[in-house]
Amino acid sequence: MKHDNFHADGENAEPDLKQLNGAAWVNLLGPHSQYADKCPREKLDGDNLVSLLLKQPQFADKCPCEKLDGTAWVNLLWKHPQFADKCDWSKLDGYAWVRLLSKQPQFADKCPWKKLDGNNWVRLLSKQPQFADKCDWSKLAGWHWSDLLSAQPQFADKCDWSKLEGWNWSDLLSKQPQFADKCSWEMLNYCDWPSLLSAQPQFADKFDWAQLDGDAWVRLLSKQPQFADKCDWAKLSGWNWSNLLWEQPQFADKCDWAKLSEHDWKVLLSDSSFQCGSRLQNSLR
Repeated sequence: MKHDNFHADGENAEPDLKQLNGAAWVNLLGPHSQYADKCPREKLDGDNLVSLLLKQPQFADKCPCEKLDGTAWVNLLWKHPQFADKCDWSKLDGYAWVRLLSKQPQFADKCPWKKLDGNNWVRLLSKQPQFADKCDWSKLAGWHWSDLLSAQPQFADKCDWSKLEGWNWSDLLSKQPQFADKCSWEMLNYCDWPSLLSAQPQFADKFDWAQLDGDAWVRLLSKQPQFADKCDWAKLSGWNWSNLLWEQPQFADKCDWAKLSEHDWKVLLSDSSFQCGSRLQNSLR
C-alpha cells in the first residue's frame, strides 16, 4: 500500500505535517500550495528547494537560497533564469558554468572565466563557440584539442599541434582528415593505426605495416579487409583467427588451423553464419 502521509479518515483528510521530510514537503506543495506557510524551511535541503521551485516558482521569496549549491543553481536557472538576481555566483565551479552557459549563454557576464579548465572549455566551445575570445588556449591538452577540433574545426589556428600524441591524431583525423598536413606520423603506434585506417583508409601510405601485431590486424581487417595483402598472417594467434574469421570468413584459406585451441573453435563455431565446410566440424571430434 502506498504511504502518502495523509490521515485515512476521509477523502478530504489533512496530511500529517509533522511526519513529512523534505522530499515529502515538495511532493505536497507541488499540487497543494496552500500548505506553504506551514512548511518548516529547515527540513528542505538544496535539492528539495530546487525541486519545489521548478514546480512552484512563486515560492522564491520564501526560499532560503543560501542552501543552494552550484549544481542546484544551474538546475534551477536552466528552467527559470528569472531567479538570477538571487544567485550566489561564487558557488558555481567550472563544470557548473559550462552546464549553465550551454543552456543560458546570457549569463556570460557573470562568469569568472579563470575557473574553467581544459575539459570545461572543450565542452563549452563545442556547444557555444562564440565564447572563444574568452578562452585561455594554453589550458587545452592534446586530447582536448582532438575533441574540440573534431566538433569545431574552425579553431585550428589556435591549436598547439605539438601537444597532440598519436592517439589524439588517430581520433582527430578519423573525423577531420583535412588536418593530415599537420600530423607527425611517427607519433602513431600500432594501437593508433587500426582505428585511423578503419575510418580513413587513404592514409595507408603513411604507415609501416610491420608495426601491427595480431590484435591490431584483427581490428583493421575486420573493418577494412582490402588490406589483407599487407598482412603478416604468422602474427595472428588462434584467438586472433577466431575473432577475424567471425567477422571476415573469406580469410579461412589463410588460417593456420593448428593455432586454434578448443576454446577458439567454440567461439568461432558459435557464429552460425560462419561457413568453412566440414573441416571445422571435424576438428572438434
